[in-house]
Amino acid sequence: MHSGSPREQSGDALTPGEVERLTEWIDSQREGIRQDPDAEERRAWWTRVARTLDDEALGVLLTSKELNEERDALTGILNRRGLEWSLADILDWQDRTGEPVTVVLMDLDDFDAFNDAQGRAAADLVLAEWIGFLKDSVRKTDVLGRYRGEEVVAVLRGSSGDQGLKMFERMREDMAGALRKCLGSLGIAEPVTMSVGVVEHEPGEHPTELLEKVRDLTSKAKAAGRNLVVGGTA
Repeated sequence: MHSGSPREQSGDALTPGEVERLTEWIDSQREGIRQDPDAEERRAWWTRVARTLDDEALGVLLTSKELNEERDALTGILNRRGLEWSLADILDWQDRTGEPVTVVLMDLDDFDAFNDAQGRAAADLVLAEWIGFLKDSVRKTDVLGRYRGEEVVAVLRGSSGDQGLKMFERMREDMAGALRKCLGSLGIAEPVTMSVGVVEHEPGEHPTELLEKVRDLTSKAKAAGRNLVVGGTA
């Protein structure tokens, strides 16, 4: 069980000013640390900061600025840039803690044809409703972001691949009911489905390669008949 950070134990919480200064420092140093893995002194300082704050507070601190600047205008979830930054931060967390991280990529089936048949306004309404369903279905510690087009990625911190498969199989089954009212208001009887790829990250795998691998799994789900969840390994 997590015992709390030294600041929590002493009752000495970070002040807003300290949080702001720490955020600015991390913003200025983060890229340099990533590009120069041999900068032992800076990496050691980073590790001490990470261990000082509890995991949830650290996640908020690292992403709060980007979350405000890098959200998708239509859906409110992270855009691709924000997603990639958040994924890198979560994989750094995995390196420190050894906890599992699973990445999921979802894509609406035949949505280009839906867009052509129903129009952009209807497609945007369904897309927003779908992402609202996803946001309600994942945990607060999970991250959602748009990757390419209608592709949405979920990063599940602390979840194994098997847990991710079970979670998204349930979501796939629940999706038709969740979108029924929205589709009914548009006079559409046919359900909208999604194909899903799930992969548990192995330490050392580059974030970009991981995203492409889970994207390939989603393509396999589509090739196998759509409306499926397919799992794999990084």
